Amino acid sequence: MRDGIERPIVRVPIELLRYRKDNGRIASDVADYECNVGLISEKMRRGRKSSRDSKEKDPEKTAILRSSMIHGGQLEPAIVTADGFLINGNRRKMVMDLLHDEKPNDETSPT
Repeated sequence: MRDGIERPIVRVPIELLRYRKDNGRIASDVADYECNVGLISEKMRRGRKSSRDSKEKDPEKTAILRSSMIHGGQLEPAIVTADGFLINGNRRKMVMDLLHDEKPNDETSPT
């Protein structure tokens, strides 16, 4: 948007998206985990799970987003690198993963 160039929005299967461990919101949890357990590789399943399970920094915002996504779906597109790392959208992916864990067979959950 900054340069005035419109870009296409593409649907991507959520399982292809990866959390970035250098996301500012979870950086302290990542540093703590790596210090006490070991290095997190974002490409490994354990790394993705530990990023998702990181303590939520703002549970109120997450609860609001969860409610919004239940009622209206995902309204704002995420920004993703070509290799699937989320630049903007870690919290949205986390909420969608949690909703899927709660109701794995619900086809109406946000995608």
